[in-house]
Amino acid sequence: MALLLLGASSLFALGLIAARPITFPDEALYGGAARSLAAGRSPQVAGAPFSVWTYGPIYLLLIAPIYRAAPTLHAAYLAVRGLNALLFTSTAVPIFLVASRSLTRRSASLVALAGVALPASVYTTKLQTESLAYPLTMWVVVSVLNVIEAATRRRQFTLLAFLAIAPFVRFELLVLAPAVLAATFTCGEGSLAARFRRQTVLAAGVIAGGGAMAAAIAVSAARGVSDHHGLSVQYITAPGLLRQFAGLFAALDLSTGIAPFAIFVAVIVASRRASTSSWMDGEVRSLAVVTASLSVGLAIFGSVYLAGIPPRWRPSPPPDRYVFYVLPLILTLFAAWIEGGAPITKPLRFAGLIAATLPVVVGAAEVRKHGFAATSNSLGYMPWMFVRFVTSGATWLVVLAGYCFAVAAALAIASHVHTRRLVRIVSASIVVSTAFAFGYVGLGSLNAARHSPPAGWLDARTDGRVIGVWLRPPTDRQAFALWETQATNRNLYRVYYVTEPDQLGPEAKLEQVSGRKLLDNGAPVNARYALTSSTTPIVGRLVAQRNGLALYKIRPPLRIAAD
Repeated sequence: MALLLLGASSLFALGLIAARPITFPDEALYGGAARSLAAGRSPQVAGAPFSVWTYGPIYLLLIAPIYRAAPTLHAAYLAVRGLNALLFTSTAVPIFLVASRSLTRRSASLVALAGVALPASVYTTKLQTESLAYPLTMWVVVSVLNVIEAATRRRQFTLLAFLAIAPFVRFELLVLAPAVLAATFTCGEGSLAARFRRQTVLAAGVIAGGGAMAAAIAVSAARGVSDHHGLSVQYITAPGLLRQFAGLFAALDLSTGIAPFAIFVAVIVASRRASTSSWMDGEVRSLAVVTASLSVGLAIFGSVYLAGIPPRWRPSPPPDRYVFYVLPLILTLFAAWIEGGAPITKPLRFAGLIAATLPVVVGAAEVRKHGFAATSNSLGYMPWMFVRFVTSGATWLVVLAGYCFAVAAALAIASHVHTRRLVRIVSASIVVSTAFAFGYVGLGSLNAARHSPPAGWLDARTDGRVIGVWLRPPTDRQAFALWETQATNRNLYRVYYVTEPDQLGPEAKLEQVSGRKLLDNGAPVNARYALTSSTTPIVGRLVAQRNGLALYKIRPPLRIAAD
């Protein structure tokens, strides 16, 4: 426990490099919904009703008491970040339990440490569900391996309990159930019927749970869901799905440092053979099957979701945010290969070539077709985006290819190169990517501090309800400034637009009548203050002006002043 607290404290302290919300609409949605729950109201964000079922309601219930107890929103925000760090660090426990099944205690401890030091640890700096979803996924893996070892009813019910709550922690984890079922049946002995009989409880539970979830999704769709979250089938195409799928695995490959991913691919290929290397015992095979099943399931879900997002808001591939959960499992397979004497086989050489080629091909395709920039969705590629930023032309791609194929070459001649060098390469890759991830959010926070008001700025200047109003489409900086103000001030309770929303959070449309009067569904807007663009003329007294925003004290009805 002391080590976990120390790790969480270190992670939280490192995260203070980014001490303000910069990821929208996510942080506006989670923070706003948690604030309304803390106040005893139904979930709302900026005064708009909010459906939480696909946004991880368990995470919201976990952080809502913090918002109720904290003296200020900024204090609550930092306290939630502390909880995120603790939750993420706690993943070391199930990772150790998984790794220790096939590794020595020392190696399992190192894998657990690496599992916490991943670039994805940067998600602890955000109000997002990854910090809770990550340890839950690892506990699911522990339970799956227990069921594969002995499918007792108790173990099956324990696994079903984890699977039942997983979609309510993060909706993406809905895929864990079919992925787990596929893995347990694949690793079972005997005929398919015999495997089913041994795992009746698990199979029946997964099928029943899947039916219930499908019905719930259908009901939710019939009622209408938030426009800011979801996908639309009209945007999904076969090429788009393939592009996203390849991008997810390329990001996963690069995040591991190439060599572990190559070992993972080689183990999957070799496990289909009747005779394999001695190091690939039953535990390693089972872990490889579970890892493959989860990887494919998460990648399919991520591909469908990303391909279905409107192109304007779709993050550039390759995003590893949706598949990073399996990284500790791939690192465990890599460590098992090293402990097994690092044998070189034909499948391994072939896998090394694939692992070296995939990130280069995907990176080149994305730059050529769609552009490619560093984002917190794509952490594995982030160092290479920096190389691209400081060099010209395709230099960055040459450097990336040189790195990938150098690692693949070192892997192919591992019998002549001490495996410690491979471990150092992998470790350095993880450390560098993590450093760039935190550096990225740190720079984002510094940029936000330059262009957004400080926390509490609005509450200190108002004594009643404040509305946000966009008469015309705002600039990106103005939109981020307003939503960061919403996340760190209690009085900004609703955001409106007249012509076009900013898409960073829930907004309601105002109707312009009688020339300059603005109405909400035919009724006057009930607020004492209006926060808008500094170029928007509002009838009222100008209270303050900062970072491209202007705060007015108004009297209903809300009106536009003459230019």
